[in-house]
Amino acid sequence: MNITDIVKNIKNMFTGAVSPAEGLPALLLYCTTLKRTGASPMEMTSEAIQEYAKMGIPIGPNPDGSQNLHNLETYVIFNTLCKNFGMNGVSQGVIPTGGLTVIGTGGNAGGPVTVTSTNQTPITFKTIPLISFKNKAL
Repeated sequence: MNITDIVKNIKNMFTGAVSPAEGLPALLLYCTTLKRTGASPMEMTSEAIQEYAKMGIPIGPNPDGSQNLHNLETYVIFNTLCKNFGMNGVSQGVIPTGGLTVIGTGGNAGGPVTVTSTNQTPITFKTIPLISFKNKAL
């Protein structure tokens, strides 16, 4: 992977492009998560309702003054999805061969010693996705 590919993948992360950001260094991927707050059912509902309004779907109270159940249904769906991701979700990843480099330094009677190694086989891992919950009634 060259610098052009890395820059393209970084731009894709911020523009919401569909192509995956393959091969980015783990530290760079971690840095992209620092400002992310996680998924929020209330924020998802708010965004969906804004999209409903753009499409001309009524978002206010019903003509009789009762609560718009479609908005509540939207919240229930997103809240259930977030809870399910939090309870059952798994993120999977792979560090390709040579993608993890470890450098060790030390010394002995002969002087300073530096040891460098890389992984010889791909490393697969699973982790729990972090989901933020802001459960508030509509």
